[in-house]
Amino acid sequence: MSLRVVLFAEGAGELLGASRFGPAAVGETLNDDELGAAHILVRRALDRCRRIPPQAVHFQSPPRKRRGTAARGSDLRDRETLRQLLTWLDPALRPDLAIVLVDEDGDARRRDRLLGWVADLAAPKVVAVAVREFEAWMMADHAALRHVLAPAVPDPGQVEALPPGQAKAILDELRGAHRPDLAPRDLKRTLAGQCDLQALAARCPSFDLLLRDLAST
Repeated sequence: MSLRVVLFAEGAGELLGASRFGPAAVGETLNDDELGAAHILVRRALDRCRRIPPQAVHFQSPPRKRRGTAARGSDLRDRETLRQLLTWLDPALRPDLAIVLVDEDGDARRRDRLLGWVADLAAPKVVAVAVREFEAWMMADHAALRHVLAPAVPDPGQVEALPPGQAKAILDELRGAHRPDLAPRDLKRTLAGQCDLQALAARCPSFDLLLRDLAST
């Protein structure tokens, strides 16, 4: 079994891979060097909850906004833009699954609102909302943090209880103190590949919800 997936995320840091080449054409399959931390995490999540091997998950370059630019940040929180991105006029380019990943940023109703905007669209889809932000997921497994950064890294505790922006600031501070050789996106890619998904789901109910949504979609 193979699965064609399109992933949208607010931040370039979640989507950028190790490759420094320009963006792929819409619908083009991304190679492993082009996968960002969010791609890597989603691929592992699909393996865990749907038993789809990582090599069978093929990420396609997502559609762009009407002006031809990539959707970022608040674009995914705009009703008209989100609906346009999830409407494939060419059935040949429609993926088996579309995933929209945004940060909660203190807005507890964000997931329900986005789901309501796109509920009638044909493409199978999952809306995932990281609480409070994607970086909190990257810090949830303390053992992975210690392995990637340094044994002395303190346990960040309840990462989903941190104020918006705090997890990102802490992760960047830890990177600067222990692994300044790693670019921020490379640190996230490494953590996404090494973190224990069970530990992540236990500490982050928002990630556990993503697993359940992926299993049922």
